Amino acid sequence: MGILYMIGTPIGNLNDITMRALDILKSVNLIACEDTRVTRKLLNHYNIQTRTISCNSHNWATRINRLSNELNDSDVAYVTDAGMPSISDPGWEITGALRELGHSIEVIPGVSAVTTALTISGIDASTFTFLGFLPRKENDAIDVLSAYYKMGLPIVFFESPHRLIKTLARIRSRFEDSYLTVCRELTKYYEEIFTGTIQEAVEYFSQPKGELVVIIHPGEKGLDFASHEETQKMLLNEITRMKTEGVQSKIAIRQISLKLGISRNIVYKQWINS
Repeated sequence: MGILYMIGTPIGNLNDITMRALDILKSVNLIACEDTRVTRKLLNHYNIQTRTISCNSHNWATRINRLSNELNDSDVAYVTDAGMPSISDPGWEITGALRELGHSIEVIPGVSAVTTALTISGIDASTFTFLGFLPRKENDAIDVLSAYYKMGLPIVFFESPHRLIKTLARIRSRFEDSYLTVCRELTKYYEEIFTGTIQEAVEYFSQPKGELVVIIHPGEKGLDFASHEETQKMLLNEITRMKTEGVQSKIAIRQISLKLGISRNIVYKQWINS
């Protein structure tokens, strides 16, 4: 009985793949792919000749029997176009169906656009909310964002270039004080990282291109939180330290806001009054 290997693949730079993943892609009898044309580029780059078959959200149900039969005799790999299977990509359907048929599943970890974007954002990512792609309808998208924004955690989601401008406008209409990071074409040649206010983002992205990850930084915790004795003490200590070190106010306010999870407006008011 073979093993189904769910393998993480590069999100841009083809060198971002593990040695273990390459060894398995070479050794399995069949590679099931979200799109064989995309996967073939990766395989050709590493001179891997393993057979491939398409298996995606549209046809996975018709592929299960074949994959099951293959697994009766040999190992099979599954890959999506980029990143980890099942993370806003196909894969979970295949894993669930083949596990129910008694097959063994192993995961070969790889790159994730979610964790890559969070790491480069510079915010505390020990807890966060990932929403995949937002609903297409405006009211539905705003309702989803509103529900999670109240939790005070970073919100991460994927967005397409032709929808980004509309999405930013929706965020501005509901969360006008929000601060965010937008990552474009992560790990690729034209990688671009933007961090700023929602208004700055709206003005910056006029004709976005490529794959995008958006992170809405934790929402304002409010004046009551900022006035809490311990938090107020931490805030004053940070401001004093930054001023002593000669850090520019704009940079200092941003760093303190991110570190303490307090809105920049509150930090700014305390900065000018200290």
